[in-house]
Amino acid sequence: MTNPTPTPSSSAPPDVPPATRHDGTVAARPNPNLFLIIGLILLALCFAIWPIDGAVHTWAKSVSLGGDIRRTLETAQQFGDALTVTLSCVLILLLDPHHRRRVITIVITILAVAACTYILKMAFGRPRPVLADPSFMTGPLGTYPVTSASSATGFELRSPWLFWHKGTSDLWSFPSSHTSGAAALGLSLWWFYSRLKWLVLLLIITVAIARVVLKAHYPSDVLAGAAVALIIAPMMLKRFSR
Repeated sequence: MTNPTPTPSSSAPPDVPPATRHDGTVAARPNPNLFLIIGLILLALCFAIWPIDGAVHTWAKSVSLGGDIRRTLETAQQFGDALTVTLSCVLILLLDPHHRRRVITIVITILAVAACTYILKMAFGRPRPVLADPSFMTGPLGTYPVTSASSATGFELRSPWLFWHKGTSDLWSFPSSHTSGAAALGLSLWWFYSRLKWLVLLLIITVAIARVVLKAHYPSDVLAGAAVALIIAPMMLKRFSR
């Protein structure tokens, strides 16, 4: 008695394990421990350069950017925002449907990094460069004078935790959420698609430079933002890629 010849299944193929390519070879993943070490180095470096933040911001104010350069930097700094994350996820679903579960992992990773970043922003309470007070931090329980239309003096003492009030984000300079978001998305794409490594590195560095040159952050802010992503993102990617 012969075994019946198996017939091709008409059902959709099962999801391929994240570390497996379509040709059956195993894709090399970045070393999460290396990211952690780099993140800790950046974290130490951001406090080391803290004393020169004011001088760098003064230099940035003196830089005259042409219209095209400014518009390019303003566009590039949005890498890692909701739109670019959505577009990246849509491209994965369209071009790599066998690995559609990666989208969930990427979204979880980015949300985790964003949550940590905003908690740190409110805990440190560092005024943005526009307030010209680079050495000050409110700390978790402190306040800082911000403009207020409802106050007779035009100012009111504000806690950085009061996120629902207009103007509170002026106390959210440290760390940079644009940089942490760019690093979170970039590391996620690098984790699953190693050929994108140099492209995402270029984008992350561009975002960090743009935030300083456009006078939105101090250098230590962007280093801290990158550090947060380097420490948190690999842990999330490793945990949810299984």
